Amino acid sequence: MPVINFIHQLKLQDIPEAIQQEGVRSLLDTLGAAIIGRKTHVSHIVNEYVVTVSGGKGAFLWLDGREVSMPAAAFANGMTTDAMGIYGGHPLARGTAGATLLATLLATIPPNATGQELLTSWIMGFEVAFRAGIALNKRDSSRAHTACTWNAIGSAAIASRLLSLSVSQTKHALGIAEYTAPVAPITRTVAYPTMLRTGAGWAAWQVLRLHYWLSKISQDHLLSI
Repeated sequence: MPVINFIHQLKLQDIPEAIQQEGVRSLLDTLGAAIIGRKTHVSHIVNEYVVTVSGGKGAFLWLDGREVSMPAAAFANGMTTDAMGIYGGHPLARGTAGATLLATLLATIPPNATGQELLTSWIMGFEVAFRAGIALNKRDSSRAHTACTWNAIGSAAIASRLLSLSVSQTKHALGIAEYTAPVAPITRTVAYPTMLRTGAGWAAWQVLRLHYWLSKISQDHLLSI
């Protein structure tokens, strides 16, 4: 199935039951990481940062309650979830995806969305992100990137589905996400431990910004780019 069709047409009944169960487990696991991460110093710093410099409306900071823009919330919530580094990943992708995907999922899910749609979008995002990570590692095997480099693509897939972007907009979203994704060397965070972690928040923030931009551009203009 072409990736665009997979993003927009996947249904929960198409997903094997064992994968559905793993999807529920990973979602709960990542939510737990977010709850614990909220107690960290980095979470408090990043929340104060986005309230001060971004502001806006449309989304909320988790376990905080203050309203900010969708990109700002995705950034802060992604960094909060990633703060402890205790959520699952994939050995072939050589990294994790949950923090970026969860921040994007909960920032863009429509008010009337069902639990089935939430779970389907979550599993779909993981599939796209991990496959992008595997492809990136094959293409650029000489460098070890943090997960944010390919998480942005899975995040773009989730946002495209939940924001009901067209086929053309989705193609551009995936392309722009790959082109503008943070390229962060994981060796820096290993050799010099910092609060930067995998850059999950930066990937989510970038994706939500590009989706806002795409939503304002006409189909005719997109096709002419």
